[in-house]
Amino acid sequence: INLDAVTRDLSAEQNGFSGETTIIQKGGVTVPVFLTVYPIQNEQGRITGLLEVAFDISERRLAEAERAVIEEQYHQTQKVESIGRLAGGIAHDLNNLLTPILGYGGLLREALGADHPQHESVEGIISAGTIARDLVGKLLAFSRKQALRYESVDLNSIVLEFHKLLRHTIPEHINLELQTAARPLPVIADIHQIEQVIMNLAINAAEAMPAGGRLCIATEFRELNASDPPPLRGLEPGFYALLTVRDSGFGMDPETLTHIFEPFFTTKGTKSTGLGLATVYGIVKQHRGLIDVESEPGKGSVFTVYLPLTAGKPGRVHAPPHTDHHLTNAGTVLVVEDNELVRNLVQRILEKHGFTVLCAEHAEAALNLIACRAPSIDLLISDIILTGMNGRELCRVLRQQHPSLRVLFMSGYTKDIPIDKSVIGETTAFIRKPFTPREFTDAVSRLLSKTK
Repeated sequence: INLDAVTRDLSAEQNGFSGETTIIQKGGVTVPVFLTVYPIQNEQGRITGLLEVAFDISERRLAEAERAVIEEQYHQTQKVESIGRLAGGIAHDLNNLLTPILGYGGLLREALGADHPQHESVEGIISAGTIARDLVGKLLAFSRKQALRYESVDLNSIVLEFHKLLRHTIPEHINLELQTAARPLPVIADIHQIEQVIMNLAINAAEAMPAGGRLCIATEFRELNASDPPPLRGLEPGFYALLTVRDSGFGMDPETLTHIFEPFFTTKGTKSTGLGLATVYGIVKQHRGLIDVESEPGKGSVFTVYLPLTAGKPGRVHAPPHTDHHLTNAGTVLVVEDNELVRNLVQRILEKHGFTVLCAEHAEAALNLIACRAPSIDLLISDIILTGMNGRELCRVLRQQHPSLRVLFMSGYTKDIPIDKSVIGETTAFIRKPFTPREFTDAVSRLLSKTK
């Protein structure tokens, strides 16, 4: 402390002054304090000494720093959530546009045949539509509006099995290491989506090491409680499975870290869509988990995914093998779809295969159509999101009169997709927009064949 400066200030402020500063303790440790200095005066009013009272404010400074971290995390989460809602709405509209693009492209390919001069042009349309569909899928993953098939599975098993694929994906000049927990890590998860998380994080790490380096993928068990650091306080206390992806790459500066999970944000220019880490963020959130990242320029990056453990016994469920289905059963189909382009496409595909098709723009029109014509409906194909009465409600109303009515739901906005067995069963199925004619006819054929 500059004694002359303090004396001058105290001469102006006879009652003393106070403020925050730092002091250095005997051991060389710097401590933040709230310091109050009082003047000691003689009988003539001259300052002859100082009385200093210092309060250690280390805990307060720490609490303020933690609060700042939590507030920043909250603002970032709110921003990402807002972008997610926007992305989900855009994805819904794009799916309705991509459905007729892929659909009519597929019909045109079938009509022209492989020997037609324009076959290559049609393939180009379908290829571009397929790429766009994949991009929309990533937007849906980020906005957490994609349909997931959850099951109890050991995270170690997913990582061990997927590690074989990564060996052929990651460049040879990168040393790929694997470390798994000694105990099982049962989580409720969509296996394919967790594989997508691993793939995206691994590719992101590899791109940060163009000259080679070390990439380590690890799993571990962790118990979280209320005393954990601020980034983890968004999770309920309990037991978690951790998936860690660590690289020795370029690393990231603080500014980059604040945007890393935003869709379309990229440091790779036109070489990347900027959806890889945004997709990871959405998938992790949809699994009620959290993703944290630590990085410094020149020191690599560490991404850590926290997934809540479950008490269920893990057991992987394998998807049934794909079987070709052909429509051979003509009947009457009621199509309820508010998008005219999609409605016309579905009608055209069904009529091509010999079905009698009744079309309605919304549920009320569908009910009026049935009431007036009283046809025997073999199959209801309905969008889930409709103006007024939605597809599920329409299904319930029609099944009061026709309990065994078969229903194929379709939607490009997957937040409310019926995936659980209480909704999807022997007489009900779902197809996601956008779809190709082959995917659509396969879905119809499977539903009709298993309910004969």
